[in-house]
This record gives sequence, C-alpha cells and structure tokens, in this order.
Amino acid sequence: MSTYAWFNLVIAAAVLPASFYVAPKSRRMAGVRLAIKSATLMTLTAYPWDYFGIQQGAWRYPLNPGFTIYGVPLNDLVLIWTGTCFSTSIFYAVLSRPDRRDGHSEAKDTNQ
Repeated sequence: MSTYAWFNLVIAAAVLPASFYVAPKSRRMAGVRLAIKSATLMTLTAYPWDYFGIQQGAWRYPLNPGFTIYGVPLNDLVLIWTGTCFSTSIFYAVLSRPDRRDGHSEAKDTNQ
C-alpha cells in the first residue's frame, strides 16, 4: 500500500464520521444522503478531468501509483469523494440551521 493510500485512509477515517455528526440531528440522514449523492456525482464529473489530464501529460504520477482505472489512480477518486462528502456535509449543516434573525417575531412591536 502506498503512502498516498494510507493518507487517504487516515483522512477518510477522520472526515467521514465528522461529516455524519456535523449534520443537524433532526435531518441527519437527509444530509448524509445528500452528501453521498453529491460526492458520487462530483467524483464521476472529476474522473474525465483526471483522465484527460494524465493522457495529455498535464501531470504525472510515480511509477506505481497503486490501483488505477484506465490510468487514473483510485487514490485520487477516493480523495475527491471524501473531500466532497465532507464539504457537502458542512454546507448542509450551515445552510440548514435556523437563521437567528428570523426568531422572536412577536417582539418587533414593543408597544403592545
């Protein structure tokens, strides 16, 4: 196993549980499903980018980058998936929390 694969495993072990617990408890499973869907979509979108970048010589990998799918190292796809899953979870948690300015609508008119 390469150093890059170990790096991805350590990052995934830290990030995936954190992305589960960062979502609001009431809508946690909806947030997890959204994160998984968006991470998969992003990985499938980024795969051609990596493929053509490698084929055109824009970047290179060591002689043994590990398991590859048509020349694209699986480690890259795992890193893209993990990062997108965590980012989506953070965005979902921030955007789904209640806005502080919306509360206390009764207190707008204090003369009553």
